Amino acid sequence: MNIQLINRLENVRSFVVKNKDLFYVTTDLKISDNINFSLSDIASKYPGELFIIDYLLIWQDGRGRCAIYDLNKSSLLFSNSTDDKEFTFRRIDLLNYGFLVAKIYVNEIGQLCLFKIGDMTFEKIDYNITDALNDSHVLINVDLKEIERISLDGLKKWSATISDKYLDIYNEEKSAVFRQILGSYNNILWCSLSSGKLIGINQISGKFIHEIGYEESDFSIFPYEIKRNEYIPYGKAVQLDAYKGEIVGLRNNYFIRIDLNQFILKREYIFIKSMDEHKIESSFSSSIFPMDEKYIYFCDDRVGKIAIFDRHSLEVVWSYELDMAHDGIAQILEMEYADNRWYVLDRNYTLHVFEKQD
Repeated sequence: MNIQLINRLENVRSFVVKNKDLFYVTTDLKISDNINFSLSDIASKYPGELFIIDYLLIWQDGRGRCAIYDLNKSSLLFSNSTDDKEFTFRRIDLLNYGFLVAKIYVNEIGQLCLFKIGDMTFEKIDYNITDALNDSHVLINVDLKEIERISLDGLKKWSATISDKYLDIYNEEKSAVFRQILGSYNNILWCSLSSGKLIGINQISGKFIHEIGYEESDFSIFPYEIKRNEYIPYGKAVQLDAYKGEIVGLRNNYFIRIDLNQFILKREYIFIKSMDEHKIESSFSSSIFPMDEKYIYFCDDRVGKIAIFDRHSLEVVWSYELDMAHDGIAQILEMEYADNRWYVLDRNYTLHVFEKQD
């Protein structure tokens, strides 16, 4: 496997990638050259964050300053730098409806709104939205123990409630809550719980179709006994590959896999011997790793090392230690992979750009 380090950018505070286009904000509030507006007229002293929803590049900071940039037209659609109102845009795709989800603060009182892209106005709503799936056709609200499917006008389609209990790593009994929406496959919405259990919910009826917990998981490979009702190891370290129909993940020296195309769904844990050969383990503050149909691009953020795991051969096929000054525990902050390029941001705000040539 041929992978080359092609660039190192210093003082990058946050970044986002669209195909091969890289957009970033520096620690001194400068924005990448392919954007024709300046943050100096909007921001105070906080670099903030960037993210992309379809054709919109959105920047915002922790003080309510924000900007929306149209990548197709290369123009600024909206910006806010006033002190009387603060806005926070959520990473929820409602562009098919012509909206973004935002929270507007007036005198420190927050109100959830739909931001109309057409006329740049805010429409207050009295319900909550936490996710939108399948090109915005499914709106979801998750609140600890309850998950709801709702329409854009706030009408509840269905709701589902969990009541599971489990023993945490300190052997204390806890009530399970919804941890993460993984996505949908074959009209089934997949969610992870704080207990490690995975739940599959019929998107039309809201009924539980699948539960993958203790009895449905193969723990035989672990060197220690895992007892019923305990927290399931690496329960939150998974994500959905809707293209292949798999739930997969990496944590420590294990590959986690569930083939959603099987009649009986079962969680597999596969020990990765080649982790030792590369002197690496899978460790990241986020459970979301970049991946494609063949590889998972992961890191050991404790030592500033990155690697590639082959989902077919079940081996680590490449690893690399970043050239960086180690400072603190988590050495790697963000990672993205797009169009054969892998972007890795370290805690010293250096963005490392690698190019893969198979």
